[in-house]
Amino acid sequence: HLRKLDADAVTEAIRLKILEEHELAVHVVLLLRPGVLPKTSSGKVQRRICRARFLEGKLQGIAEWRHPNTGEITSSEITLSDLTSSETTPVGAVVEAIQGWLTARVGQLVGISPDKIDILRPFAYYGLDSATTVSLSGELGEWLEQSLPSTLIYDHPTIDAVARYLAGIQSAEHTTETESPVSSTAVRNTIHSGSIAIIGMGCRFPRARNPDEFWQLLESGVDAISRVPASRWTPASFSVPWGGFIDGVDQFDPVFFGISLREAETMDPQQRLVLEVGWEALENAGIAPLSLAGSQTGVFVGISTSDYRNFPSSAGFNIYFVTGNALSITANRLSYLWDLRGPSKVIDTACSSSLVAFHDACQSLRLEECDLALTGGVNLMLSPEVTDSFAASQLLSPGGRCKVFDAGADGYVRGEGCGMVVLKRTEDAIRDGDSILAIVKGSSINQDGRTNGITAPNGSAQQAVIRQALANAGMAASEIGYVEAHGTGTVLGDPIEFNSLKGVLVPDRSPEEVCHIGSVKSNIGHLEAAAGIAGVIKTVLAMRHGEIPPHPHLREFSPHLEIANTPLSIPTEPTPWPTDESNRPRPAGVNSFGFGGTNSHAVLAPPPDTSMALPKVVATTPEYPGHLLTLSAQSDEALRDLTKAYIQYFQSHPDTPLADTCFTASVGRSHFEHRLA
Repeated sequence: HLRKLDADAVTEAIRLKILEEHELAVHVVLLLRPGVLPKTSSGKVQRRICRARFLEGKLQGIAEWRHPNTGEITSSEITLSDLTSSETTPVGAVVEAIQGWLTARVGQLVGISPDKIDILRPFAYYGLDSATTVSLSGELGEWLEQSLPSTLIYDHPTIDAVARYLAGIQSAEHTTETESPVSSTAVRNTIHSGSIAIIGMGCRFPRARNPDEFWQLLESGVDAISRVPASRWTPASFSVPWGGFIDGVDQFDPVFFGISLREAETMDPQQRLVLEVGWEALENAGIAPLSLAGSQTGVFVGISTSDYRNFPSSAGFNIYFVTGNALSITANRLSYLWDLRGPSKVIDTACSSSLVAFHDACQSLRLEECDLALTGGVNLMLSPEVTDSFAASQLLSPGGRCKVFDAGADGYVRGEGCGMVVLKRTEDAIRDGDSILAIVKGSSINQDGRTNGITAPNGSAQQAVIRQALANAGMAASEIGYVEAHGTGTVLGDPIEFNSLKGVLVPDRSPEEVCHIGSVKSNIGHLEAAAGIAGVIKTVLAMRHGEIPPHPHLREFSPHLEIANTPLSIPTEPTPWPTDESNRPRPAGVNSFGFGGTNSHAVLAPPPDTSMALPKVVATTPEYPGHLLTLSAQSDEALRDLTKAYIQYFQSHPDTPLADTCFTASVGRSHFEHRLA
């Protein structure tokens, strides 16, 4: 078989694999015959002896590849004349020429074919160290016959980014514009209402992989709680064996996100989940994630715990451990990978983290710190320590049921998942023709202060945060038709929250103006840092479907709930969403309280009348005999899966306008190498 060996193909495959998994450039590949390596009597490779023989040239191989020490490109059809031959040279041609030069040079530096170089991957992916990148900037400057900063590749970390930046410099010579090639956001003096539009959502909750499945679960009143999977841990006898779990937390496609396998292994699965669900939320909004590069897009993520750092890496020491397990990187990684330039931060206020992140995102949009915001929260239960601690503190339900507001409430059930929503100023969303799912009219946060204990709730503080959110929304409490409660199923917490709601909602409300109350924790458990965003997504879905889903596990009201003779209701059957005099859905409130005392409340309203109906593209544009549906993925297998997903979607949604789907697939999705139309 050695006679048929394609040594060049084998050595290149080895170099590519090492780049992919370790981000290191290879200088020598030596192929040996089987049995040549020195080994111990037990069959282990004697690494030191092997290294010494290699350095002495005593390892006899059947093929060898060595990194060429070529100082400059010797065979390239790309020349400076491609850029300067005409004053009317299109910017696209300039970009292509610079990309071609850089692709050829990087391929030469790392010893792989230029057609294997991805212009969207960072230079660091190819194992180029700081000295090499500085030298590369100098060589590029010589080729362009102009001085370039030594920090060029740090400021523009991909071949594509460098080419586009430099094309901007070149094109400035051909125009009268003096605008910087690096896009920057001008100071604005825009007048806007302060309301924020929710234009996209994504989620991964127990027994629900997306918003559609989540609504089906809610509508049917399903309890998604299960026993702890064997793949997580074996519950101790004193602990609680229940939780709301999601599938596939150990699955991730690092190549799709441009992450090496070695780095992905050390990434907290919470970081991976936020990447996946964040991408899905943007696509749900009709936004191609990669189209946001350089934009003032903010990322705000609620996260509180990190179990993954307790697991030793199977690969031993890994330089990516710190970034892989730092909570701050959960938001920063999205900004880094997609080149988002707005605020990027994580928020930890325990159980209220994601609703506080939601509030901060809305505020950032109002202050014009960003033009688009991706916000939500994540929580995963990977080890038993937190569960065991809470069980020992008698916070958890022994029976594994969140009996919110019920006389039999005996504690909460831990849950996991991730929810992300896309936000934009309402005026901007209307201008851009976005599909508006709901409007955030106002929100607020505050603190319990000194209470009967650091984890004890404060009813008066809860009332205060709701009143302030209503004031910020410019609404009266009597206008609210539904409240998604924090409601965890605890003997003390639920009555305090309910009576706080009563104190705000009942005064000045007529007996006919019923306000319904529910809690998603009775379906999927308490998602802790992701609980608030789960409540937001549930509320938006219910408002859009015009139906309040049933509240499970309510058999008898807790005797501590003062519900008698009030216009407050906790529906145990599907109930029509309340409407106002003009038959529009009434606004809703969402509560989320942290166990350390940080409270948050958000007021949501239906979208403007102009966006209630889906845009009828076919009705407002000429009829065409057909439409082009463009699909793409990063592999043939993924493309086949995507095609099947579209087929299944059309089968289950036969009334979906084909023109709308084709338009979104064309302009609202990022496009990859493997394509089908």
